[in-house]
Amino acid sequence: MKDLEHPFIIKYIDSVETDIFLQIVYGVKYLHSKDIAHRDLKPQNILLCLGNIVKIADFGLANRFEGKSMVTCVGTPRYCAPEISSRKHYDGFKADLYSLGAILYDILTKFSKNELCSECAKECLNISDKLQEYIPDDRPSLDDVVKEL
Repeated sequence: MKDLEHPFIIKYIDSVETDIFLQIVYGVKYLHSKDIAHRDLKPQNILLCLGNIVKIADFGLANRFEGKSMVTCVGTPRYCAPEISSRKHYDGFKADLYSLGAILYDILTKFSKNELCSECAKECLNISDKLQEYIPDDRPSLDDVVKEL
């Protein structure tokens, strides 16, 4: 399938990077299903085990999010949602979405060893941009992210 080349066919990519990011998304989705906001998602807190199995680590800033807004200014600046650093009340789940967008951007631009096809890279960067929307309610749900990947 990898050798299919035609202007009307999207090139098939067996992307390790996309698989790794999907595992992170599923892990965060699980945390959110248990009402837990991680609040410090960043590459340093994503462990890559044998066989490219992802483990989310460092729950020191994690907190139960039971519909109440959070106010504590926590996280790593590069991966921190703007509403956290502006010290406003925020939705911990939506803040995690922002962090995921920053992680995806890093995976695509800094950590990737494979050259992604331009169409795939554009789609993934578009997802990253959506996740990093300034307005929290404009960020896609984790289900929407899974569908787009």
